Amino acid sequence: MSVTVHTAADLGAYAFWDTDPYKLNLEKDKRFIISRIFERAKMDDILNTIVFYGIPTCTDILIKNRYLSQPAIFLAHLLLNIQLDQFNNHVAAPNTQNKLPIAFYP
Repeated sequence: MSVTVHTAADLGAYAFWDTDPYKLNLEKDKRFIISRIFERAKMDDILNTIVFYGIPTCTDILIKNRYLSQPAIFLAHLLLNIQLDQFNNHVAAPNTQNKLPIAFYP
């Protein structure tokens, strides 16, 4: 599967409501772009971002993000198979017992 991306807007323009996605450099601003997509984008855009940047790059950036929300952490945990205790997060630190919150159980 390949994704044609020319600007950050191609990955989900509505996720960048407070900035101009056309001014973002896909390589230079990838930390901001990947984090913002995991925080605010739709599932299709998240999957396209993973395909475009690759699993290793997305994993590395999300693990090192200090301000990732708890829902974004759990999403990255499920999609990228990142252990919860690997996240370097200081705002919404997840539980470190590798258990999902009750809302995620059927």
